[in-house]
Amino acid sequence: MIDRNARDAAIALLKKILAEDITNYEFEDQWPDKSSEFVITAIAEQLWFYYDDYPKTKFMRAGLGPEVTSFIERAIVFLSSDVEYEWPEYSFATENRSLFERLFGLGKRRSTEQWEKFKAAGEIDAWPFLRIADYKHALEQRTDT
Repeated sequence: MIDRNARDAAIALLKKILAEDITNYEFEDQWPDKSSEFVITAIAEQLWFYYDDYPKTKFMRAGLGPEVTSFIERAIVFLSSDVEYEWPEYSFATENRSLFERLFGLGKRRSTEQWEKFKAAGEIDAWPFLRIADYKHALEQRTDT
């Protein structure tokens, strides 16, 4: 079930990251982490790998890099859509590696079987969409670019 209020709050925060208009503390304090929609948690876990929680600093696009910026933009498209999150539940936080580190075999290695099962569930380059076709369709449907 889609939690539109949480999605809209997350979209606003992600846009602030891209606009370099939010600090790490503000982001964490305002993230809608009480949402019942798992994708809200999954996106937050994924983002956590790309910033420090201390000291207080403003997000800077240059510090995030193109892969993370692309992920944030794709997450905004996902959250703006009415597409349900179809991936199996998987905790990036307990894995100690980001999606990109897992894709390229970097960082700590844990739960390889669980990761392989997760990755096989869809097209990983489309995450949080399950399929690239769904991402492309959602992009075509957008009116708020």
